Amino acid sequence: MIDFLHDAGLANCRLGLEMNHLPAQTAEKFKKRLPQARIVDSNRAVDWAWLIKSDLEISVIKEAAAIADAAMVRATEVIRADVREPDVVAEIVATRVRGAKGKASTGFTPIGPLFLCSSPRTRVAHYPWSQGTIRHGSQINLEVTGVRHG
Repeated sequence: MIDFLHDAGLANCRLGLEMNHLPAQTAEKFKKRLPQARIVDSNRAVDWAWLIKSDLEISVIKEAAAIADAAMVRATEVIRADVREPDVVAEIVATRVRGAKGKASTGFTPIGPLFLCSSPRTRVAHYPWSQGTIRHGSQINLEVTGVRHG
């Protein structure tokens, strides 16, 4: 990106960076390699743009929520003692790819993030599934999303 700005003759322009989303070392790299640029924090500009949703965006969000709901229902059907975590995940993924209410998942990552872990590994957040088997009385941590693109 920095090379592109130099090549395009924009190395001395005003540059907005989302400072909350950049590692500190990346922001420093921009400041060091673009000493003539006026770098400003543009977090609020992007946040405000994300707040306003079109009718299409709202519709797609509802479709994604329906997919997540369907996946969670399927999870409650298949999570049982003596079932392997990968088998549970496979059922959840299949449901998410098929979608809900006639709308399949879409995009480059139609399954999106998916985390499932059972006792004794539940002390760590966002932990991927293992080859383990769910035991009777296990705590289950499950994070499921639905993915749709308009």
